[in-house]
Amino acid sequence: MASFFATGTYIEIMKTDNVTTRFPELVGALGVVDTAPIHPSTWFTVKVVDSGRLVKLQTTAMKPLNGEKVSPQTDYMQQTPEKEDEKVIHSPSVPAEHSEHHHRPFSNVGIAHFTKGVAVKILGTNNVLQRVPHLVGMVGNIKDVPVHPITWFKIEFPSGQVVTFRPSAFKLDDGRDDVIIQKPVKKPVVHSVETKKAHSASKEKEAESDFSIGMRVRIRSGELSGAVGEIMRFGNGWIQVLTSEGKIAKRAHELDFMDSSRPV
Repeated sequence: MASFFATGTYIEIMKTDNVTTRFPELVGALGVVDTAPIHPSTWFTVKVVDSGRLVKLQTTAMKPLNGEKVSPQTDYMQQTPEKEDEKVIHSPSVPAEHSEHHHRPFSNVGIAHFTKGVAVKILGTNNVLQRVPHLVGMVGNIKDVPVHPITWFKIEFPSGQVVTFRPSAFKLDDGRDDVIIQKPVKKPVVHSVETKKAHSASKEKEAESDFSIGMRVRIRSGELSGAVGEIMRFGNGWIQVLTSEGKIAKRAHELDFMDSSRPV
């Protein structure tokens, strides 16, 4: 079985007990065999395609992908870790298979078609939309092809402008007007505990303003529910009510107006 895993072979990282214990986030990820073991060792060094991370795997955790290997022309596409400001951050709510680089084992092989002078069309990826949105759908010609470990192509446009792109941001120009625009991932709005408390206090204060000292009210819920009393004073969001059974502090939402006290 190990003979299938020569250096340069594309593999899919399988779900095994060892993998899920050490790096569960890599289950299903694409990798390429970087170094084959020498007897008696049985551990392969595998480079994760979309991050450049190196991990140790045994054959039980590796599934060969049609015997594909990295050719000399495409070896430069085995990416090194990106700079901090170039990372593509994927929302945890988005399944890994929908990320920009996941499950594209042979897209790198197709990069051999991206040679100097070839006409390509710019796609609307998140990176392009952030950097140069005016170039989405534009056609340019490859001016320079990267040399390993660089992964950025230089593309020249009819205006003379030269911009760098990764191959995920363009495709061969087929003369059609179709343009792929990647939908941005909406991040959920997360309110802090302080914000929620402030909002709750604001609503309570607003409700409290409907009451006044001396007003007769009925306790709606909680202790002494159903009892009738008179408002004595306010303090820190609490309303002090004097009932026939004694004093009690209540929030505004726990009180009802008596008909004769209801504000107009």
